[in-house]
Amino acid sequence: MKRHIALEPFSRDHYSGLTLAKGLIEGQPSATERCQSEWDAELRDHFEQEEKLLNPLIPQEFSEQLTREHREIAHLIFLLPDLGTTLGQALNDHIRWEERVLFPWIENNCTSDQMSALLAHTTIIEESRWKSNPTRKEQVKRRSHEPD
Repeated sequence: MKRHIALEPFSRDHYSGLTLAKGLIEGQPSATERCQSEWDAELRDHFEQEEKLLNPLIPQEFSEQLTREHREIAHLIFLLPDLGTTLGQALNDHIRWEERVLFPWIENNCTSDQMSALLAHTTIIEESRWKSNPTRKEQVKRRSHEPD
């Protein structure tokens, strides 16, 4: 599904999150350690950035769900290695909700000015991810047909 460019950085993060969730659900041996590492590296920031940037744009019920699910997932991370499967399912369900419900709502209801402002912020977020994931930079440049 083609996502509005302002939301693409979050969607790219979601791909990594779904991979992590799958590993937790399947009980892969390194999944819990990877999850704790990802929490410190990017996931905590991802949650904070979504709440800061998206909550002002969305209805209260969506804002409450977004924040509640972020808190539940954060709590489950601190219970690792116990409840890995529960965490994996919660992370999977949360990402699917954002991609299937929240992001389409934003794309269909926010003004072009709101989306432009969001893009200014998510571009900074995207570029900050390149330090730890250089292949992501290549992917973004290819998608946008920009030179390196």
